[in-house]
Amino acid sequence: MGFDVWSDGDILEKYLEVCRTSVKYRQGRWLVLEQNGVLISSLLIHSFGNDAFGIGSIATATTQRKSGHPSVLISSTLRDLQEQQNAKLIYLYSDINPDFYLRFGFVQLPKELQKYPTSTCMVHMTKGFEVDFGQLNLPKYF
Repeated sequence: MGFDVWSDGDILEKYLEVCRTSVKYRQGRWLVLEQNGVLISSLLIHSFGNDAFGIGSIATATTQRKSGHPSVLISSTLRDLQEQQNAKLIYLYSDINPDFYLRFGFVQLPKELQKYPTSTCMVHMTKGFEVDFGQLNLPKYF
């Protein structure tokens, strides 16, 4: 999953080798959504300590896009991070239209805090938890 978006023109074998040797991918924890043994969606969770996490590498099989399945995976991941891991802040860098993530409670950081021209940094905060965006120790793209 993700080859069509992230391969940068590489052939499949090279793309998979980059994925297999990625430090970023090994440092995170993968969650997958499958149905009847078929992989549908996946994402990677990174822990930054101090009740902060990041969700990245969200991908869906091309045949399953626009099916609602990624939304199920994202929603259940947010719920798990808050209820089981006591997450207060959950970061995400959006490589797609950020509006998609607004429905899950993510907010875009102000333009002056954005670090990358093609990815929008967003944050999801646990209800009742407030933070001054200017005081955030923003993680690099993960």
